[in-house]
Amino acid sequence: MNQYTKLDQLAYLRHNLLLKYYYVFIYLYHGVSNIYLHMFQLVIFQRNCPSWKECYWLWDWN
Repeated sequence: MNQYTKLDQLAYLRHNLLLKYYYVFIYLYHGVSNIYLHMFQLVIFQRNCPSWKECYWLWDWN
């Protein structure tokens, strides 16, 4: 038999939803921060290396 009351089930569902939204938020935030980081790297890269082939090894897409 299931010992959960309706209130427990609602709280559990709400907790799961919060966790999912939290992970989505972290994923999106990480993605956006990565984009800004790569833009910043690109600016530095272009400033330090006029030609791509000279300093190609500096580029790091992690």
